[in-house]
Amino acid sequence: MASEQIESSTKIKKIDLGQSLTILANLGVIAGIVFLGYELRQNQVVVQAQTRNEITRMFVDTERADISGEMIEIIIRKENGEELSAADEARTRIWADIWLTLFENLDYHRREGLYQQEEYEAQYRELESWINSTDSFREQFCEYRFEYTVSFQNVIVSMLELPCD
Repeated sequence: MASEQIESSTKIKKIDLGQSLTILANLGVIAGIVFLGYELRQNQVVVQAQTRNEITRMFVDTERADISGEMIEIIIRKENGEELSAADEARTRIWADIWLTLFENLDYHRREGLYQQEEYEAQYRELESWINSTDSFREQFCEYRFEYTVSFQNVIVSMLELPCD
């Protein structure tokens, strides 16, 4: 009888030890998941900051190219209705495509949650102004719209005061 009690007491201790180890292991898993969530959030913040820096660099580089050469003069001549050479016409299309591609990239980053909505809306308003006041943008988009993503096409179409022919 005494040996049965000792054996029963040992089983209880073994079960208690086994359950304790299981509980500790489960707590470790939960702590690991919480830590992983924290690390993922930190990583998202870093990615957003890197995205913001890269977008700023793209804008600065593109604007620097606009003002450093004759591109401004060509655009002004085009907007004033002056005749352009075939080379200058090609330059304005390329210029507009560069800007549209940059805005398309912004739209992608916004959809992916990497670019804040507030900043995107400011850029959206700027693009909307350009697309309706600068022939080069509208012409480039209308002629080559299928080269842009469907999502971006929808953004631009919603901005156009006059639809593409």
